[in-house]
Amino acid sequence: MPGIIDDIKANFKKSNIVIRLIYVNAAVFAALLLVRIIARLFQIESILFIQETFMLNTALVKLMLQPWSIITHMFTHVDLWHILFNMLMLYFMGQMFIQFFGEKKVLSVYLLGGLSGGVFLIISVLLLPVFKDTNSIALGASAAVMALTIAVCTYSPLTKVHLFGILPIELRYFGLIIFFLDLVSIGSGGENLGGHLAHIAGAAFGFFFARKYLHGTDVTKGFTKFLDKFFGIFKPKSDLYISHSKVRKMKDEDYNYTKKRLQEKVDEILDKISRSGYDSLTQEEKDILHKSSKM
Repeated sequence: MPGIIDDIKANFKKSNIVIRLIYVNAAVFAALLLVRIIARLFQIESILFIQETFMLNTALVKLMLQPWSIITHMFTHVDLWHILFNMLMLYFMGQMFIQFFGEKKVLSVYLLGGLSGGVFLIISVLLLPVFKDTNSIALGASAAVMALTIAVCTYSPLTKVHLFGILPIELRYFGLIIFFLDLVSIGSGGENLGGHLAHIAGAAFGFFFARKYLHGTDVTKGFTKFLDKFFGIFKPKSDLYISHSKVRKMKDEDYNYTKKRLQEKVDEILDKISRSGYDSLTQEEKDILHKSSKM
């Protein structure tokens, strides 16, 4: 058992952010599963409060008592099929997201997509008659995963994927299908109305992010910087001293010219993606796109 745990730790450290998010979701699922097993076997129903603290309760009083749930709910699953579907979508769409936008933006879009879903659900419960005299509970990564998925579909709509490894379909149609499924569930009176509304809000954020990015604006830039500073608190500080030698700096006009030329190339590449899809790019064009995503 210790060997397995060591392997998981090692794999977690060397994996990209998409795999790490899957690990975190799986760990929370396993921990809450253990809580439910203990509650059932020993008839300790009171212990289930641990599980409830991870979920987003739209009642404002409860939300104020556990404000962290606005974040934790998007890592919380209690149904096996729910987490399996979400993690499969996160894996495949998350890897494509990294290709288009770079690894650094994954966590920002995931969290902001989940936050969009949670906030929209809270507002809906307050304003919509259908939720009168009721509270709704939000849990699961669906809104966050929808944000990543719709961002990819919006950014490169003509790129083809294979559903179930067989059926080829362009991303624009794939995105429309999964979005339409939520609308159908709402219109047909299906269960989990709050969940479907949250999915739509997550999708809306993903669409907004990708559209702004295509026009040269990264709406997650400030949030990404905040996350860098936040996680930097937990990183061990190195005792290594680095002596900086004098380096000739680029003049402002040279820097601005270089940046402008790079942006012009990026715009040309984005136009090409819109016309022919991401797969039509040369390796050099992919490298330029990847370089610009880190600026």
